[in-house]
Amino acid sequence: MTVTGVNLLNSDGSASVNCPDIALFRLRENIPIQYNVFHSGWSRLNLTYPQDGICIHHPRGDVKKIAFGQITNPLLSTCHKVTWNNGLTQPGSSGAPLFTNSRLITAVNSHGPNDKNCDDMKYSMFSRIEKSWNKLQPDLSPNDEGVENVFGNDPISACQSVINLNRRFFPGNDWQIKNQITIQASQTVNVANITETSIEQSPFNLPTFNSDYIIRAGNRITINSGFRINSSDRIGSSGVYSGIFTFGNQNRVSFQISPCTPFIDDCGFNHEPAMVIPYNNNENSNDVFSNKTPEYFTFNFTIFPNPTNGSPELNLTSENGFIEIRIMDVFGKVIHKIQPNQDARSQVKISLVGLSQGVYFISVASNDGQFKTQKFVIN
Repeated sequence: MTVTGVNLLNSDGSASVNCPDIALFRLRENIPIQYNVFHSGWSRLNLTYPQDGICIHHPRGDVKKIAFGQITNPLLSTCHKVTWNNGLTQPGSSGAPLFTNSRLITAVNSHGPNDKNCDDMKYSMFSRIEKSWNKLQPDLSPNDEGVENVFGNDPISACQSVINLNRRFFPGNDWQIKNQITIQASQTVNVANITETSIEQSPFNLPTFNSDYIIRAGNRITINSGFRINSSDRIGSSGVYSGIFTFGNQNRVSFQISPCTPFIDDCGFNHEPAMVIPYNNNENSNDVFSNKTPEYFTFNFTIFPNPTNGSPELNLTSENGFIEIRIMDVFGKVIHKIQPNQDARSQVKISLVGLSQGVYFISVASNDGQFKTQKFVIN
């Protein structure tokens, strides 16, 4: 599974022993959705020092590694300096992303000391995005110079309007802990609409895994003639508008007509779909599952104050009301889970006692079954 070829969009500095040393490229091909790639977000905000830093990289062209350290800022430098606590970088790590606790890329690897031995490689220098913003802004944010960060996106679960599935799909266990993969769209999923599409076992001899996919759409799933698995025996159904297919090698695919749903994966990422108003579609045939449920409503809620500015509590309000509220840290870990009283579901006060300063997320479920997440800051 490879994508090759890039175009250079812009750069700042040069490959030297100082920063800036950063370049921006665009892939010449779109990444196929079955590669299950997470698109990382970025931030050009100034950091408070020190704070944790994480680098994912390929030292000297080796297999992927991860290093953990502390970010500091040398005086008047356009670099972040990262002192390593666990792991290190080497030549070949250049250009690798530096993530903060926000899980956003804030800089890219530039250089470090001589790597004759591991004892010399106690720190690395990273070229900061905000110091090269004048070069990067025309491509990263062409219509808005004021954008400070962009959150990451998981294309197969982030609830795009339409998703087209083509080519070969393999088990999630080939590259992650959890085998089941959820693909969801707010309106339509088209299967094998361009090329023959197959759900397959692991291509590796040992161990051999079977595929387990959930394909979900708000209105319609179209399965074209090029869709292939080992056999096409339909063995049952689940719900009025969903079907489950299994195959001789126990590959499993579930088709569901339902709204996008949020979930937290094994890495702690909270996949919160962007809810939209789907269109009604009464079309139905042997290969099309159509949604005939009522329209959904756009769900919003307000947080006050945000940032908190020393307030000991948050006030949440929404016309849709709340049936559940979760407070999560930046890693997606649930810190508090609240189920409001029946009489106070449109306006809720949340105590912040015991929470330290920093960035948090509130994920709420409304009375009409919708989900929404917003960020808030305690300062």
